[in-house]
Amino acid sequence: MLTDITAARDAALAEIATATSLDDIASLTPRLSGKKGELAQLKTRLGSLESIDEKKAAGAAINEALSAVTDALDARRDALGAEALAGRVEAE
Repeated sequence: MLTDITAARDAALAEIATATSLDDIASLTPRLSGKKGELAQLKTRLGSLESIDEKKAAGAAINEALSAVTDALDARRDALGAEALAGRVEAE
């Protein structure tokens, strides 16, 4: 399960890195960090794990991955916002 979590996190981070507009980020946010996102859906599989330790490790990995995705979304949103502002200032 940890490989699934890592793969989902890496795919989400790659998608965020390719976003070119604030609209892209706005559409990615609910899909990547929302309750119905792939990472959040992995939480439903925690119950199928055998031991408490596996559940704790997988739960912590999911939370860390969600945090990384949220941070990346915020950083990309800030960067794209700054670019948009600079473009407007330059145009004036």
